[in-house]
Amino acid sequence: MSEKSKPSRFVTSLKDDDVIWRYMPFTKYIDFLRTCSIYCARADKFEDPTEGEWVAQLRLLGDDDVWMQNRDTVFARRLLIQKLKACTSQTKDEIVRCVDEVVTTKFGWTLQISDDDYDFKTYWDTPAQLAEELEDADLPVYEDVFHYSRPNAKDAPSLFDEIDRVRKSSFISCWHLASDQNIAMWKLYGSGIEAVAVKSTVGKLRAVLAAQKASLEAKGLKGNVTRVQYVDAKIVEDEPDELLKCFDPADLFFPVTVKHSAYEYEKEVRLILVQTESANPPPAGHHFKVADTSKQLTAFVDAVYLNPMLPSNHWFCELVYYQHELHGLPKALRKHDLIATEFTGGPKA
Repeated sequence: MSEKSKPSRFVTSLKDDDVIWRYMPFTKYIDFLRTCSIYCARADKFEDPTEGEWVAQLRLLGDDDVWMQNRDTVFARRLLIQKLKACTSQTKDEIVRCVDEVVTTKFGWTLQISDDDYDFKTYWDTPAQLAEELEDADLPVYEDVFHYSRPNAKDAPSLFDEIDRVRKSSFISCWHLASDQNIAMWKLYGSGIEAVAVKSTVGKLRAVLAAQKASLEAKGLKGNVTRVQYVDAKIVEDEPDELLKCFDPADLFFPVTVKHSAYEYEKEVRLILVQTESANPPPAGHHFKVADTSKQLTAFVDAVYLNPMLPSNHWFCELVYYQHELHGLPKALRKHDLIATEFTGGPKA
């Protein structure tokens, strides 16, 4: 699906030089150094209860959209029959007049004026003939379709099966898209001041994914780097067409690239791995290699930052320095100057 065909409310494009951050507690950072990989957790392990559910919601909307079209088709034909029966003159001109009147109504767009079987305006000689044909042969067919196409909504077992399948076959690593650090992200994902943030770019993540393509496919995995789209319940209810424009049933990654607007502050970029071949039991996650050795991590990592709230003489600094030395990485670590600025105000002389 091209960017132009997507709703303007969704900004899904990413540039290679877009800066991304991965905030993590020290234990996860040690795992990153030890394995030279990013851990992609299974979607059903995430805190968000709507994870992977949006695709099912949109399928419901799609079903509902079809049902609404069928409903309007029935209403249009019923209205046309009513107008035809009310005709005092049985001429073709009256047929044309009745059809044109229905077409101007809100249901008129669903009134099929002409197809391979008949043309409302020219095929029948009198309004009575057309009314009888529509009432006896045409309308019952559309009414059956209308009644039987109504969505089963959330009580449909297949819907829950689909959500479960999506969650258990999608593996995700979450990154924050921003040009600078974010204190809220430190607090939410750093788990205290003894934490680090890895800085990289979308381009580097894409490059690693491209390099790993063959090995991933050998494991039955497909990967993608994508920006999360945020929606809310009001949009789902009031503007379903906008969401449906984004929905591509063939897109394996789409179900886990949509989140509720309550999470919009995360500005999330996701590395997603989708298991294309079912595994029983499904793994809890996958380690995604970004380098073969610890020394090669420097090609992927632009910088490693310490929590800006951490005092410069804190024991944790030495611990991270030691781990870098142990894994052959440069000792240099960065720290935001958020709390280094001195207040030089005061009363003037």
